[in-house]
Amino acid sequence: MHRVETKNSRKRRFAFFLITTGMVIFVWSLQAKELHYESLLEGIEQRSFSYRANTLGGPVQINAFRINPKTYQFRAVTSRPKLETVHRIARKERLLLAVNASFFTPEGTPLGLIIDQGKEIQKLRKVDWGVFSITRDGVPRIVHTDEFKKDEKIDVAIQSGPRLVVSGRPLKLKPQIARRTAVCIDAQKRVVLIVTEQGILLQDFADLLATPTGEGGLGCQYALNLDGGSSTQATHLLPPKPWDLYGNAMIPVALGIQHRKTVGTE
Repeated sequence: MHRVETKNSRKRRFAFFLITTGMVIFVWSLQAKELHYESLLEGIEQRSFSYRANTLGGPVQINAFRINPKTYQFRAVTSRPKLETVHRIARKERLLLAVNASFFTPEGTPLGLIIDQGKEIQKLRKVDWGVFSITRDGVPRIVHTDEFKKDEKIDVAIQSGPRLVVSGRPLKLKPQIARRTAVCIDAQKRVVLIVTEQGILLQDFADLLATPTGEGGLGCQYALNLDGGSSTQATHLLPPKPWDLYGNAMIPVALGIQHRKTVGTE
């Protein structure tokens, strides 16, 4: 015996079809918006994507490198006595990955605190900036200058500014546009180094950093602006192919990573 489909049942079936299709499209759109990292080496991931801010300008190419600080040792390498490119600093110091770091004077003197391998190279500057630091056992932190306290456990520290994200929220920032370099810490205490290939408003940049990864952002809980503009540059020496983003300036300090030394090795 065949069941005769009524007009109401056809309507219900059609409504069910629309709802199901809508849910599939919604889930697909969320997945499409979420950009995933590509593994370069165990504990190092890269994510490169084009981002168009809502307020100003065209698309900006973003390059982000997410690092497990328990696996890799951070370095704040100075290029003294002369300025160098990140490309050259990384190769001289055998850094796997590096970006430009500190602001500096026209004469090339870096500004603000620098600690490398537990040694204070330059003292803290009393300004409305922030400090990125990481302990010998790989615990990262970003705090305001006034909150920073010296600790013998700190292996690396860089002072710069302004802070961009605090407790997962973007701060209110001045309307300045330039190429950007930043360091951030996500909810899993991983460190993310970010460089942009084009200019972007600082506020738009902070908003992108604070946006969750599932919504197309970088999921930063804390983020600190490093020197930008013509100083923005980055390099990595990782397989399958080394990569460089060149800047238009020589710089005095690079923030990078290398393999952690084990006990008994030089």
